[in-house]
Amino acid sequence: MVLIRSALLSMLLAFSTGFSAYAGRLIFDANDPKWAVFLGPIKITEIDHILSQLEEKKPAVLALHSYGGDVAAALKLASHVHKNKIKTFVAELSFCASACSLVFMGGAERLAEGILSVHQARPIEENQETLVRQDIAWSAIQSLMAERIRLLNSFDTPVFFYEQMLDNYNSYKFTAKELEQLNTVKTLDELYPINELQ
Repeated sequence: MVLIRSALLSMLLAFSTGFSAYAGRLIFDANDPKWAVFLGPIKITEIDHILSQLEEKKPAVLALHSYGGDVAAALKLASHVHKNKIKTFVAELSFCASACSLVFMGGAERLAEGILSVHQARPIEENQETLVRQDIAWSAIQSLMAERIRLLNSFDTPVFFYEQMLDNYNSYKFTAKELEQLNTVKTLDELYPINELQ
């Protein structure tokens, strides 16, 4: 295991200089094909090629070294990692930031010894003045969402509540089955017994 880790760290350090200018790529360990390293930015234009390589080689562990990139591409990669029960790893001298964290969280088992970081979603805009205004608005909205989620977590709220709250622009009506999971009692008598009225 020490040999594998040493080889992985050597690969990461050798390829990391100036990697952000390039497309992300996969590097497979010649000594142990069950290990792969994803290195560089996650780009939508390259994600299908990355996924086909993962499908072909079928690694058991994916080491990550990336500042992130395109969220849609990261979601595709994270879904593939999760579906194929690939374990994820961030080595001690590595980092997995921004959209890369989604891939890390998709791992069947996860180990981060290096830097794992996240941030709010940000708009993509060419015009710097427009970008600043959008950034302020996005930040305020996401801070409010975080506050709501913290509060709802303190109520032991099921995950599907958040999904519907964040995914539906128009009102979403919970189904009878979902209401059963949201309810903590089954009848009004349980909620407020008649003998408490007297």
